[in-house]
Amino acid sequence: MTRKQHSMWIFNPTLRRQLTNQSNGESKKLHSTDCKILELLCKNQGETVLKSTLIDVAWPGRVVSQASLTQSIAHLRIALGDNGRQQNIIKTVPKHGYLLVSNIISLEVPIVLEQNNSSTPSSEIIPDTLQPQDHEKTSLSAHLQYLQRFILLTLSLLFLVSLTWLTRIIYYNSTTDRIQWNQREHLGVTYYFTDTKNGDKRFNDLKGRYSSDLRMLYISENPEQLYVSCVYQPNNLHEHNTMNFSFSRDYSIEQVREEINEQCQ
Repeated sequence: MTRKQHSMWIFNPTLRRQLTNQSNGESKKLHSTDCKILELLCKNQGETVLKSTLIDVAWPGRVVSQASLTQSIAHLRIALGDNGRQQNIIKTVPKHGYLLVSNIISLEVPIVLEQNNSSTPSSEIIPDTLQPQDHEKTSLSAHLQYLQRFILLTLSLLFLVSLTWLTRIIYYNSTTDRIQWNQREHLGVTYYFTDTKNGDKRFNDLKGRYSSDLRMLYISENPEQLYVSCVYQPNNLHEHNTMNFSFSRDYSIEQVREEINEQCQ
């Protein structure tokens, strides 16, 4: 196990709190996808890792947008005390990927002990005696009865769950008000936000001067998350692109605006 003495952080992906600050001993827990991304960046410190490679590692076999990767990078920057403007630890390589600055994070990889192959596999152990044929028939009959009871119980539970789900859907549709949206123009950007006091506040927080590529911004939220969707048109192109974000309450308004300005262009 190798540790650089001058590293600021220790990263061990096998621990419950994977990231530890060497100066104050503070440990932080990362999401599983964020952990996979940081591990790959650590293994390639000082080198650019393509966005497609990071997505394949963090979300294998799934189709996700680059916004999910952007969110994970933002989570890692916050955990490391970095941000999208300074990029002292994780740097964005425009149109390509991300780069982890060398000698800041030390990756700890546990030693995996090899299994002793000399032991006899359990599948090769031969029973000393065979059970009588009559006992086999009795066991098979009991097994079939148990299987039938299990299937009936499973079907009953599924029916109960489906009935509960359908009841809640009907109740939700009959009692939930439809969301009303407001529309405002500011410095060439059209803002869409909910017709509530919180919606007006979020509009005033996020309105400002963004990249000239930005065309529209949709803003909504719930008690835990802030949701933002941007529509932008890169220079010299006629097509419109979209990018979706979700921000936890740990994000400041300045950090949200930085991410929008960095990604929606």
